[in-house]
Formats: sequence, structure tokens, C-alpha cells
Amino acid sequence: SFWELTAHPAKAQTQQGPAFEDFLARVLLHNAPLADPKDLAALLASYAREARHRVQAAGDAATAPLNTLKTSLEKALGLTFDGDKGEQFFRSTLVQTLFYGMFAAWVLQHENAQAQNEKFDWKTAAHSLHVPMVSALFEQLTLPSKLKPLKLAEVLDWATDALNRVDKATFFKKFEADRAVQYFYEPFLESFDPELRRELGVWYTPEEIVRYQVERVDHLLQTELGIPDGLADPNVVVLDPCCGTGAYLVEVLRLIGEKFKAQGADAMTAHHIKQAA
Repeated sequence: SFWELTAHPAKAQTQQGPAFEDFLARVLLHNAPLADPKDLAALLASYAREARHRVQAAGDAATAPLNTLKTSLEKALGLTFDGDKGEQFFRSTLVQTLFYGMFAAWVLQHENAQAQNEKFDWKTAAHSLHVPMVSALFEQLTLPSKLKPLKLAEVLDWATDALNRVDKATFFKKFEADRAVQYFYEPFLESFDPELRRELGVWYTPEEIVRYQVERVDHLLQTELGIPDGLADPNVVVLDPCCGTGAYLVEVLRLIGEKFKAQGADAMTAHHIKQAA
């Protein structure tokens, strides 16, 4: 099919160009060491683009399984995907959930001392995912009845092979699980779909900036508004309308935890943080 397209270069570039470039890049880098989070993010993003390409190419065969998944995703997220732009966003979200869910399950397997040395298998990944929406959607996505019409099982196998050849010792020295979004998701989305990243405004704010801004607000609450406990006061409500990766909310909770610890409430700190959240 590739050689047939060479007779029509413009058509080939439109239909197969990006996918073929991705394929060549993966082949040429197949034996390259894989240990850096950004390198792994770029490679999985390449597989994710191939998955999206297959979903789009499936045409009518994909309609029934995708409609079921769309309904599930709309219920989980509390929104609807309308029009061509909504359909594009839905398919992109679907593929991102699939690959980020697989990556998250791989990290969780590494954190499980009993399963650390086992080979990773995407077919069992849903069992270890903690976020109910991601777990349920991943489970739905990986049903054979959904995967076969979309021809995604092969791509997931490739991605699994990539995860199983990562130099884990080096990777996890550089990677912090509690910073997974910043360390992995941001470069993944940047590589997967830079245009969507711009449209969604997914820009990572450095931790130092977040910490400064949160501490500054806490200071102003105490000095200007007469609230001794600052952000830890139950009457203070934090609203983040552009939550994104949740960095600000996480930092607010960290600061609240530090305040309770300083007041000697170590045993109850987790409970207070949960109440604040």
C-alpha cells in the first residue's frame, strides 16, 4: 500500500506521511537505550499517534465501539463531545487515557515490591489503576470487542515491549511518581498533539513558582486579612478554574499539612488534609 501511494506523493503525504515518519523513527531508535522519562514519553506518544491514526482509519467499523466508549467518557467527565471538533477531542482523549493509563499501571507495578521484577502486560493493567474513571475507561477500552475493530491490540503490544525494555534503575532515579504529570504527561502531550496542547492551554508551571505564589497568598491572608491560619483556615476556599495538572491545589494541601505538623498535630495531619481537600 505504501508503494502504491508513491505514485501520488501529495496524497501519500496527507494520508500516510506522519504515520510513516513515526514508523521510521521508531525503527531507527529501536535499540537505543531507554531510560529518560522524556524519551519514553516521546516514544509512547508516537505509538499513541499510531493508535489515533488507526482509530480514524477504522471508519464505520469503529462507530459502534466508539459510541459506547463516548457515552462512558461523557458520563465520567460530565461533558459532551459535540460536532467535528468534539469528535476530534473525544478520540484524542480516548487514546491519551489508554496510553497514560498503561504508563500509570507500569509505574504502579514497579512500586509493588512483589511485582517489580515481573514483565509488564497491558492486558492486566486495569487491575492496578487507582483512579476509578481511568480504571473503568481503560477496562472498557481494552475489551477484545472494542480493540479488534480499532486494530489497537498490536500497538499496545509494541508499547508494552518498549516499557519492558526501559532501564528501570536509571529511569526511576530521574522520575518521581508524585510528579508524574509534570515529568511525563506534559512531554507526552507536547509530543502527541502539540496543537491540542496549545488549544487546551496545558502549560506546566514550575514547582518553585507555584510554591512562591501559594505561600504569598497564605502570607497575605494572615497579614492583610487577619486570618492567622491562612490557607489552613476552614473558611478559606481555594478555587482554581484552570486546574490543569492540579499543581496549585497539591501545593495548597502540602502547605496546610506543614501548618498542622508545626502545630503538633502529626497523628491527625492526614485527616485534616483530607478534610481540607
